[in-house]
Amino acid sequence: MRNPVTAVFCAIVAAAAIVLHFPFATASSSATSLASEAHAQRLSSTDLEIAGDMPTAGAVVVPIGGGGQISGIALALAALSPATTLIGVEPAGADDAALSLRSGTLQSLAADPQTIAEGVKSKSIGNRNFEVIVGDHLVRDIVIVTDDELKQAVRVAWTRLKLAVEPTGALALAAYLSGRVPAGSAEHPTVLVLSGGNFDPATMAQLLSVTP
Repeated sequence: MRNPVTAVFCAIVAAAAIVLHFPFATASSSATSLASEAHAQRLSSTDLEIAGDMPTAGAVVVPIGGGGQISGIALALAALSPATTLIGVEPAGADDAALSLRSGTLQSLAADPQTIAEGVKSKSIGNRNFEVIVGDHLVRDIVIVTDDELKQAVRVAWTRLKLAVEPTGALALAAYLSGRVPAGSAEHPTVLVLSGGNFDPATMAQLLSVTP
């Protein structure tokens, strides 16, 4: 596992870039400030602009729930940056998309997913999203992170990056910190999509009570 301090430092410096997909002015401002201090870049937040802002990205890492967000990004990258690898992330308790990718057939979980990532608790990805992710082969891989790794990523996001993300929004960061996605480089950075800022204050207070 990558040391969180080292990994976050690399993320800010340029080995990875962070894309924000939630409308928090304070979080966006904090990310911009940190990036400015480190001479890095905070990317725009729409699917098409990822390729435009970071055309040499080696990989883009996106959380998966129903599959709509990663499908939109997949179609944009296929048109604008086909050399960029697209990687999805799911929590261990909600790995239906990973099962679908590996089997080549649409999979559905038998029971409600058990994970702290509330935003990705769907039992199955949508049919059209399956076609894009699996049928069209536009997603290279889907990696799995544990809830403990996700909790750690949330703490790093809040305390080191000053980004108020919910557990779902920290999935890509968890995959990066745990070494399950490419580390990236200045020439070909790994782009992490942090998507989701809805959270229960009591739950977050409990998570943040442990120092990362």
